[in-house]
Amino acid sequence: MGRVKELLFDELDQEAILDRANALAEFRRAKAEEAEARLVQEREWVGRHPAEWGEWLRLQPLLFLPITFGDTERFDFPQFLLEVGPRPFSNGTVQQKDVTLPYRPGNLVWVKERRSKVEARPVESPYLTVAEAAAYCRRSPKTVLNHHSLCDIRSMPGTRPPLFRREDLDQWLSARRKSRRA
Repeated sequence: MGRVKELLFDELDQEAILDRANALAEFRRAKAEEAEARLVQEREWVGRHPAEWGEWLRLQPLLFLPITFGDTERFDFPQFLLEVGPRPFSNGTVQQKDVTLPYRPGNLVWVKERRSKVEARPVESPYLTVAEAAAYCRRSPKTVLNHHSLCDIRSMPGTRPPLFRREDLDQWLSARRKSRRA
């Protein structure tokens, strides 16, 4: 009788293992279908609202969503789009309405990006910093520094960080134009 009992329990264990494996496979299949549907939905959002989608992705790490138990409402892209609306200007970003509060639903608004400080104010000094020289030449600061290290652009001796004169920058730019024509 003990042997029959063991065989019965072994058979029940195998059925339980099979049931568990089938349930796990069904769960994974449902999750994969859900992920695929989500991907299709996101592609549709990207196609219709590319600029807003980019802001949504940029804000994901910043969004503070407190954990609430029993609340199934998610702050998703459609809710984000309803709150902030379409991007009103080409160079707009979403910022906080009140900077003392975290990024969260109800505290988001489109703002126009300001120009950098270098571009915003005219420079009265005859000497330009690396950032000012880069803005003046319409190049990146790294390009200006690279050409300075190659001795293509002169800087004022004894200045750290380097300071550039407009005449030297103009001379460098005209030399570049001549070399490209040849």
